[in-house]
Amino acid sequence: METATILPLEKAASALAGGKATGLAKLLELGFRVPPGFVIIGGKPGELAEEALKAYRALGGKVAVRSSALGEDGEQASFAGQYESVLNVEGELAFRKAVDHCLNSLHSPRAASYRTGGMATPGAKQMAVVVQRMVDAQAAGVLFTLDPISGRKDRMAVDAVKGLGEALVSGRATPDHYALSRDGKAVRTELAGSEAVLSEAQLAELVARAKQAEEGFGKPLDMEWAFDAKGELYWLQARPITVAAGDLHELDSCPGADHVYTTANIGEMLSGANCPLTLSVTGYGIDYGSQVMWHAAGTHPEVKKELTWIGIFNGHMFIDMIAFMPFNCGVAGASPEVACTTIVGEVVPEVVARAQKVSGFRRAVNGYRFARYLLRGEKCMREHEAAITRFSIPTPESAQESWAEIDRALPFLWETYKVHLQVSSGAAVMAGVLEGMLAKNPGTAAEKEALMSGMLAHAGEVISAKLIRELEEVLDHLEQIPDVEQRFLEADATEALAWLMGADSGRAGGAFRNYLGRWGHRAYRELDLQERGWGEEPLPLALSLRASLVGRRRTKARPTKLETHPPVKAKAEPPKPKSGSIRWALEKAKKGVVGREYTKNMLVTVNDRFKKAYRQLGARMAAEGLLAAEDDVFFFSHPELGRIARGEDAELSKRAAPRRDALQRQQAYEYPVVSIGIPEPLSQELPSESIAGELRGKPVSPGVATGRVRVAHSADASAALQPGEILVAPSADVGWTPYFNLIAGLVTEVGSAFCHGAVVAREYGLPTVVNVKSATKTLKTGDWVLLDADHGVVRRLTPDEVVAAETQEKAKNAKPGTAQATAA
Repeated sequence: METATILPLEKAASALAGGKATGLAKLLELGFRVPPGFVIIGGKPGELAEEALKAYRALGGKVAVRSSALGEDGEQASFAGQYESVLNVEGELAFRKAVDHCLNSLHSPRAASYRTGGMATPGAKQMAVVVQRMVDAQAAGVLFTLDPISGRKDRMAVDAVKGLGEALVSGRATPDHYALSRDGKAVRTELAGSEAVLSEAQLAELVARAKQAEEGFGKPLDMEWAFDAKGELYWLQARPITVAAGDLHELDSCPGADHVYTTANIGEMLSGANCPLTLSVTGYGIDYGSQVMWHAAGTHPEVKKELTWIGIFNGHMFIDMIAFMPFNCGVAGASPEVACTTIVGEVVPEVVARAQKVSGFRRAVNGYRFARYLLRGEKCMREHEAAITRFSIPTPESAQESWAEIDRALPFLWETYKVHLQVSSGAAVMAGVLEGMLAKNPGTAAEKEALMSGMLAHAGEVISAKLIRELEEVLDHLEQIPDVEQRFLEADATEALAWLMGADSGRAGGAFRNYLGRWGHRAYRELDLQERGWGEEPLPLALSLRASLVGRRRTKARPTKLETHPPVKAKAEPPKPKSGSIRWALEKAKKGVVGREYTKNMLVTVNDRFKKAYRQLGARMAAEGLLAAEDDVFFFSHPELGRIARGEDAELSKRAAPRRDALQRQQAYEYPVVSIGIPEPLSQELPSESIAGELRGKPVSPGVATGRVRVAHSADASAALQPGEILVAPSADVGWTPYFNLIAGLVTEVGSAFCHGAVVAREYGLPTVVNVKSATKTLKTGDWVLLDADHGVVRRLTPDEVVAAETQEKAKNAKPGTAQATAA
């Protein structure tokens, strides 16, 4: 372009005008109040056109001169802060300098670095300049029409400062921060000073207008705004939010925005964020099992092919406790209070307040139907067990047929979930009956819970406990190998595994390979379809064996007792009830524990076959060019995989990379056990209860232990465990149990008396307390604690107690013949 062109803002909807000018022109088209101004297109430094000077004079007063580059403010690259703006420009000489300053910023080292770093579009090679009348700002700031951190589309974020917004965007001022719902209500407010910068009316106006802008642009926006001295709102910028990463809430499923959600119970099965395939398949399997039960009880008219009580937010699964209300209120013996206690461990008032009135007659009829359904549980278990031996998933050569075979097989997986939940519900009912009988005993609630957990110990042939016993046999054989240090303990991890799997490892290797043959389908987070079973990936199990063997050789890893705080002695034998009705309820409850663990193993067996089938599907889809990589298969729902396999949606396959990125970020979020309304992630700040030295939870396996804390957020992280430590974890499923013969006690943030960790802990006499809220944040690795699982208390030791504990630990671990050795 030979000469510069001057356009009024309302006519600047042109690519040559740059991103900033184009956004302002669109705002004017939508009827937004924008400071008057014009755009200089094709200008050159030192050659300001007379027409531009005329337009400047026509504006009058101070102006803002701002860069507007081609390629700026795009969806792929924003160039935010890379180019220059000059505010409060007054006088023609200052105006000339400001325009030149903006034009020259196109080639600044900062912008050049941004471009060459791969962030920009190729068009960012020309600079236009936006000139607008300055707003006498009383308050200014930025607004995102979605949460820029979490990606939540039901939230808006506003930052506000007094005066001009330049201090905010440049980072020189700390703003007021508001997280707002789409109706303008403040969800969270963080004020920089003693008084808020914005009023409620101003916040509501910002949100209402931003929603209109987002609708007009057709995409989420990053907007700048200012309220002038008269309180009038001006919009200074609108650009698409540049989000290269995946949408954290793309796959959210919300049964009800005002419902009550919990991570309890489901957090034991699938803690943390989950891949899209697991959300699609496992999530519905869990939901389906309860739908069938409710339908059988007469409280739900149909079984739907969609999620009804499983909520998905930010990749995490939650139980919607309000969705349980028709069942809890419509069946004799059930109630919102019982449901809360069974799932969460305590009554949730917000759930009880939503109780519905159902006639006594209807409750009695439904109660009879529900009892019949539960009584059929054992028969269904045996029939389905036989069916599992015949079940397989064919593996044809084409991706389309492979998907079709999995699709035809899925009803068998749903039925397996149904059987497991049917048997588990029977166990939970009997536990509730037993708990109700024991409630008449004297003592605190914690003492009654400890009494029940002690009575449930030694329930019989529990599969989860058998897993540990057979690992102990492998350890017995390893101890007999003279050069086990060189071959297994001190070798590289992969070399140690190779030795253990080979013939040179003798009986130990044979026992380990037999173990994998029987239990290779089990794993940490074993219902996650992305997680390989031990049979396919035995290294984590071998590492747990190494840690256990080290513990055996150093010490028996039993808790150190402190003279400074004599603990309540753990009961050697479970209490024997005298009442015949209690004996009956206890026998049924124990049988329920065994059945629950048995059907869980059945479920994991079937689920493992689907894991392998989906991996084979991923390999075929990658070979046919339908997916970029084999494990992309885990980043689509089951129906989406069908569309891709049939060639119906080639563009969909590109979603794997952003979803993979989203899952990585989602893993960092943690949620409270109970959320009223849509769950919000916990703050990363230390919880207030950490100030106190004592935490309380639910005792599920009696006994008392003293030891160092080891905080571990995953079973893999448990490889660092030392003998005699207290394991503190978000939850503990069967994948953690290989470490139970090493630790002195267990503390989890969620759980119940019937969770897998509690069942195994009781079988091995491991003191355990669950439902200790924020335990992984409050306690730190290396802390010394007293774990009193007779009363549900975790207490930090005093400095004097720590000294005594460390002294006893050194004496206990000292080798005979040293100065620290004791007579023992």
